[in-house]
Amino acid sequence: MNSCFNMNDFFEGAVVFLTEDEAEHVELPANRRITHHNAISAWRTSRTALLRAFRAVGIPIESSDLKGAGIQQLAGFPDWRFSITHSDKYAAAWVARSGSFGMGVDLESTSRALSAELCLKIANSADTVSPDIRCWSLKEAIYKCFCGDKNQSKLYFNRIALVDGSFYIDGVKRAGTYFQEIKDNGIVLSYAKSFNRGL
Repeated sequence: MNSCFNMNDFFEGAVVFLTEDEAEHVELPANRRITHHNAISAWRTSRTALLRAFRAVGIPIESSDLKGAGIQQLAGFPDWRFSITHSDKYAAAWVARSGSFGMGVDLESTSRALSAELCLKIANSADTVSPDIRCWSLKEAIYKCFCGDKNQSKLYFNRIALVDGSFYIDGVKRAGTYFQEIKDNGIVLSYAKSFNRGL
């Protein structure tokens, strides 16, 4: 199931998608208080994906380098940004050179149904994507584009309009682009790139 592909056609960098069975033994940092087996497995799988994504762009990091992970950056690697995600027994990581843009990746199972109430909360009247798990995943990836921005918590999903590969915030400015794929196993992977890191 391990797949690694070059994002040059969409964004620079590399994305790695894998299953929990492919996870390496990555030590939990001492300050992490994760005790539930599923949470530990998800953490290890997403960090393995991150290690492999960095290696795919030619940076041979080790699991010990992950201890300095901040919001979308690793200590000692200021020229690179990343986004990670996990759901069920899968994880993905996207690594790209730092720039003025924000980036986000999200994955969800297409079997996950959203309540009618949640569908209404995430919908934007300009969306060209139905308000379902695919829409949720795209908007989650877009939300991650603004990690570290002081206004990120005010970016409600219904403020984001998905229009034919571009996204708009509050309907006034084109804020970035998105791409989505559905894997054979029913996992939807969503990628977003904002034109800048701030809202």
